[in-house]
Amino acid sequence: MPPGVPFHNPLLYNQQQLQQILANLEKIAFLKLSHDSSSQLLEVEISADTVAASLVGGHTHHLHLSTEEDPAQ
Repeated sequence: MPPGVPFHNPLLYNQQQLQQILANLEKIAFLKLSHDSSSQLLEVEISADTVAASLVGGHTHHLHLSTEEDPAQ
């Protein structure tokens, strides 16, 4: 982690810090609640390269994550 940036507050990361962190990760896991009534906590994994590519240019303000395969690939 970059010095002075607490892991629990991602809002404090700037683009350069995020790219530094992502460069050292093989995968990134997000936790989300399921949409059905069971309210299970699901783990969603995406590659660090996918997130880093989304950050290039500095114009991305949010990421859309999905567990489904992208048919365009």
